[in-house]
Amino acid sequence: MSISEDAASTRGERLVFGENLAPGKFVGLSFKNGLLNIVTLTLYRFWAKTEVRRRIWSGVSLNGEAFEYTGRGKELFLGFLLALVLVVLRC
Repeated sequence: MSISEDAASTRGERLVFGENLAPGKFVGLSFKNGLLNIVTLTLYRFWAKTEVRRRIWSGVSLNGEAFEYTGRGKELFLGFLLALVLVVLRC
């Protein structure tokens, strides 16, 4: 038991990791993401990262309430484009 788990148990909080976080559950997703990254010349990575985060967050719950990742791949992509523009303008 780690320090954070011990502190959480003294306050009555319960952090649970679900069965859908098993590495075998991510094989198909990894294969799909890999193929789409190749086809789109890695532009799909933003949507792939979003799907992985969504699956991981949905498999974790605190006191019976599941976490929810509400980000979108489009937001990550637009942030990347903004950073790229700032870097280009800086040079």
